[in-house]
Amino acid sequence: MAASTCQGSAPKTIGHSTVTGPTFLDQLRAEFQKTNPRIVKVSIIEVRAWDIFGPRAVVATGIRSDMNFSGDFTDELFGIFLANDSLTQVTKVIDKFRTPSWLDYNVRIESLSSDSIIVAGEGATYRDLPMRKAYKR
Repeated sequence: MAASTCQGSAPKTIGHSTVTGPTFLDQLRAEFQKTNPRIVKVSIIEVRAWDIFGPRAVVATGIRSDMNFSGDFTDELFGIFLANDSLTQVTKVIDKFRTPSWLDYNVRIESLSSDSIIVAGEGATYRDLPMRKAYKR
C-alpha cells in the first residue's frame, strides 16, 4: 500500500458519506503524540491482513513538522498498530519506538501468523542497524 500522509483534521467526504470524527491518520498522530507531542506528520508504511475481513496490522511513522534533526531521535517514531478492516479505527497500539537512524530507516511487516506479528527494520542506505521484533496479536 502506498504511504498516506495527513497533517490536519477536518470533515472528509468519502463517496456520498461525510466522516466527521477523527480520521485514521488523526488517531495515529494522537497515539504518536502521547510519546512525543512534536510529532505532526504521519504516514502509513504498510497494511497487512490475516483474512479478507477482520483486523489489519499497520506500520506507520510520525515525524516533527520540519523534519530536521535536533538531537532527539524520538522526533521520528515508528509504530505497530491493529486497526479495523476498513481502516477507520485504531483498535490496539502494539508498539511505538524511535528511529535508530534519522530519515534513513525502513520498517516492514516480515510475517503474520494466527497469534503474532513479526516486524523487521534496517537502515535504508547501508542496511545497517538491523532490528527484528515479534509481537503477540
